[in-house]
Amino acid sequence: MTATGQADVVRHVKEAWERKDIAALAGLLNPAAVMTADGGGMVGTVMRPFEGGARIAQYMVAIADMAPGLERLERSVNRVPGLVAQRAGVVMTVASFDVSDGRVTRIWAVRNPAKLRPWEGQGLSFGSARRRGVAKRYRRADPNDGPSAAPRKFRR
Repeated sequence: MTATGQADVVRHVKEAWERKDIAALAGLLNPAAVMTADGGGMVGTVMRPFEGGARIAQYMVAIADMAPGLERLERSVNRVPGLVAQRAGVVMTVASFDVSDGRVTRIWAVRNPAKLRPWEGQGLSFGSARRRGVAKRYRRADPNDGPSAAPRKFRR
């Protein structure tokens, strides 16, 4: 698939995610798709690879419901089409997508604040969050929280 074709698929994922359209998202994800996330123990995310296009679609919509005001921007991430999610100008997540046969087969999401700092120089800011006190919301994972900070119905 061409880079333009991959970018089109990622754009459609973004649009379906913004509409919170689970069916459209599931249709854009391969049924065997896998999502891997890195929160670095600083922010909540899925703890293990998350499998299944329909489950990932439901999870993405649940995250959108928990994060009002989340803006999704199309960006090149590691030289492939990706999305940057930010709230109030603060980068919250950077995701890259592997696309095959017109469907997403893999999503790599980075939420670890330390790994998001390089995005600060691209007109997107994480560092300014510290100055405004937004970063105080980040906390280390509490073992009493269970296996992940994902909504309960998505935990394994």
